[in-house]
Amino acid sequence: MSAMTDESTMEDEAADVLGCEAMGQPSSYETLVEENRRLKALLHRQESQLRLLEQERLKQGRHVPPPSAHFPPCASTASPPVPSPSASSSSSSPSTPLPLPPVHSLSSSEISRYSRQLLVSRFGVTGQRNLLSSSVLVVGAGGLGSAVLLYLAGAGVGRLGIVDGDRVEASNLHRQVIHGDSQVGTNKAVSASSRVRDLNGGLRVSVLEEDVGYGNVASVLAGWDLVVDASDNPLTRYVLNDACWLAGEGGGEGGGEGGGQGGGRRRRRQPTALVSAAALGLEGQVTVFDYEPLGASGGGGKGGREGGGKAQRGPCYRCLYPKPLAAASQSCNESGVLGPVPGIIGCVQAMEVLKLLADSPALPPLSSRLLLYDGTSSTSPFLSLALPPSSLPACPLCSGQLTTLAECASWAAERNLRGPRLTCPSSLPPSLPPSLLPPEHDITCQAYASLLHAQTPHYLIDVRDPTQFAICSLPNAINIPLASLASSLPPSLPPSLPPPSSPSPEGGKEDGATTTSPFPSLPSLPPRDAPIYVICRRGVMSQKATRMLLEGGWQRVWNVRGGLVQWREEVDGQFPMY
Repeated sequence: MSAMTDESTMEDEAADVLGCEAMGQPSSYETLVEENRRLKALLHRQESQLRLLEQERLKQGRHVPPPSAHFPPCASTASPPVPSPSASSSSSSPSTPLPLPPVHSLSSSEISRYSRQLLVSRFGVTGQRNLLSSSVLVVGAGGLGSAVLLYLAGAGVGRLGIVDGDRVEASNLHRQVIHGDSQVGTNKAVSASSRVRDLNGGLRVSVLEEDVGYGNVASVLAGWDLVVDASDNPLTRYVLNDACWLAGEGGGEGGGEGGGQGGGRRRRRQPTALVSAAALGLEGQVTVFDYEPLGASGGGGKGGREGGGKAQRGPCYRCLYPKPLAAASQSCNESGVLGPVPGIIGCVQAMEVLKLLADSPALPPLSSRLLLYDGTSSTSPFLSLALPPSSLPACPLCSGQLTTLAECASWAAERNLRGPRLTCPSSLPPSLPPSLLPPEHDITCQAYASLLHAQTPHYLIDVRDPTQFAICSLPNAINIPLASLASSLPPSLPPSLPPPSSPSPEGGKEDGATTTSPFPSLPSLPPRDAPIYVICRRGVMSQKATRMLLEGGWQRVWNVRGGLVQWREEVDGQFPMY
């Protein structure tokens, strides 16, 4: 039934009711209540029809691809279907995604919705048409992805792809503001898609509930105009960089599609650039890798990658990091992050996407430059640095040492790069060094709990940094950070501590009670013949510390296997974890 038919029916039925009352026909209170309910139901139906008409007008003048234009049907969601003669009812194959055709003109609703950014002279109508004609794939729906997705959805990107295999946790919510308490336990990509569809009902959204790796990245990236790296681990960053670069080297077939239409935008089958960022602690960085101006090849050839076009490409991630840095393996789970930092960096990423898609000389992107953010600075928090040129000999990708994704995957495997969710607090690290400690110097959390219950005198050394130690610790633990321990191990002049105290049988503090440590605030090491147990957050640093003590001449030393994470799992489920 059409909206016009519903409107006429409602008006006729309302007139019948009003006419009965005007003619003085008897009407009981119950009858009036029933008529009121019926009119409200009719009003709700018409409002629903009006919303559908509004969405249909939003799509006037352009073809709407099927919801599953890229990802498989089981992993794709979209806004409610809008009745349209141009909309296809069948899904295309994931290997042959349908690009969004150029938008030639803006509808009245689009002009009203996006009017404030249309008034920006450097963006204007052409920039908005390009935006509505474009598709952007965002890998990661966490802290960075939250800001990116919300602002791209609000700006009117034609289609958004959201890729994330992780689930929302309560510890995410201080920075991943696209999610809420009710989404805890939900896949992040699914949760984010619900929010962006609510923000912009005319948006096309595709969802992939899995991580990106070398095995699936080629199919995941195919057909998208732009890729945003909002991930939180070095492996995914290398995967996305390598795939975008090699896809460009492969030619980007179909580069001339759409030339001269809708403002002269040149359509491609492969991503035009990779907007990459990272945020940790109080710092962040943003840049654009593998950038080639959309007009570089004039809309023909193989996407401008040949005949001089290659020289116009910006550097890639490997140009900046030809070898993985140890600092790049850190994550928010270990080093922490203040919530606004990924929000700031994600907003800059979204801005770079708008500049790239607008394809305007008046909006140059951050290609060949790295924008750094320092949250501790009150005068100049941002610093822009020039990046090295592409095709550096040190870059294994630009120099041609790596030519396939399989070769890139082998390179990453040899270096054991950290991938997504390998540091989840609910699980132990996947691979602990098997021969780091002799078995007789390893003790389980349950065995250590029995030792506490028996009130056996001993020393417990916690080798976490002071910031983490202040969050939570076991009773009577001595905080000697691993770095400080390494500098305190000369075999000469071994220091000593007061006799160790016996912990309470419960192994914890009473509510509201404060345990006073008998040890000095800057403790030295226990005597060499004292029993020492070493603990940390997950049992990795404590293994190193135990080995250092053994090699330094302390023989009665044991590592508490699995650290505080395992303590919570095996002994005390109420022990705070971060």
